[in-house]
Amino acid sequence: MSERTADVRREIAETRAQMSETVSEIESRVSAGVRGVTEQLDVIEWARQHPWPALAVAFGLGLGLSASGADARAARATAGAAKRAPGAATGAAKRWQERRRERAAEKAAHRADEEASSPSAFGRLTSGIGAHVRGGVDQIVGEMRDAAEEMNPPAVQTETLRNGAWTNG
Repeated sequence: MSERTADVRREIAETRAQMSETVSEIESRVSAGVRGVTEQLDVIEWARQHPWPALAVAFGLGLGLSASGADARAARATAGAAKRAPGAATGAAKRWQERRRERAAEKAAHRADEEASSPSAFGRLTSGIGAHVRGGVDQIVGEMRDAAEEMNPPAVQTETLRNGAWTNG
């Protein structure tokens, strides 16, 4: 049995050696292929070796891009986003304030429920007064914010090129 075990171990060692050689050969072939592809796709080196054709290609691509109208579409999209930005920011601020008020009201109601269930009359009284004061303060802050928005409406001024002259619009 020991001879069979030794034979099996020797065969395993030979198989491992063959597999290692095969893996090394595959790795060298793959790395050589990768190097070849990398050298062929090196645009910067190609441009250094052939500057005039590279310049012609760049000019042609620029001409094609300008003819596509992509620059005008990008300018319109940017102007539209700039016009929508103040409204979006104001809407987000209002939604945040509403959520803050709702959470505060929920907390106040929860506190009032807890204190109302307690036998203390003083606790019920202070809870009611506190909720009333908090509601009044929130109302005053809201009115102040609305007045400030009325005094300073968001204004977006953009310049556009019309008939060869820049105009505000």
